[in-house]
Formats: sequence, C-alpha cells, structure tokens
Amino acid sequence: MSAARLVLQLAADPGDLTAAELPELLDRCEELGRKIEAIRNQARELLATGEEIDGWELVQVRRTDLIDPAAAFLRVWTDHSREAALAGIRLSLPAVARAMAQDAETTVGEAKERLLKTLGGLAVETETPRLVRAR
Repeated sequence: MSAARLVLQLAADPGDLTAAELPELLDRCEELGRKIEAIRNQARELLATGEEIDGWELVQVRRTDLIDPAAAFLRVWTDHSREAALAGIRLSLPAVARAMAQDAETTVGEAKERLLKTLGGLAVETETPRLVRAR
C-alpha cells in the first residue's frame, strides 16, 4: 500500500473501511504505536538536555509510590476507616490467583478456581471480544 493511500485510509471515517482494508491498517496501527512512543521518548530526551521544541515543554510531575502497599493499606484502615482503605484499591483477580498459586505451589488455573469459590457470588465471569492477531 502506498503511503498516500495509507494516509487517506487513516484519515477516513473508520466506519467506511472495508474488511479487506483492515488487515494492513491494523498492522500499521501496531507499528505506528511503537513509533509514536519512540517519538515521545526522543522529545523527552531532547527537552531534558535543554533543546527547545516549539509548543512543547517538559514538566516535573509529583508522584508518590508506596514502599509497602500492604502496610499502607492496613494503616489507612486502622487510622481512618475500612471504606477509605478500600476506596484506594482495585483488586486484581489474576494477581491474587498468581500469588495464591505461588503460596500453595499449585497452578494458576487451580488457584483461580479456588479463588472464585472463595468469592462465591462476589465475582462474575463474562466474555468480551478482544482483537488479536490470528495465529
């Protein structure tokens, strides 16, 4: 596909694209995503060394990382409330299953089954479509 044709397709309304046009465009999306991140990294590097990029600047953003998330969670729960502590987390079932598998020296699949039994009606499994490259 020519670069000009690619630009026209990328500029088009995605609803107007045909199934025949999509395979190459999806491949290019992955490639362009990597290039976009490389461009951003280059811009950060140049700005950090004092170069100027018209219309762009590098700003410092304050970030706080927890050294011991479990201890921090317990301290918030103890000093404030259960609700305040729970508001700050999002439970990752795959991460819990991996930790359970490691602790029990079992497979992640078996740990996931045990976890779902433990949770009873607190978890529901659904299927959602995910776009992946065919093998």
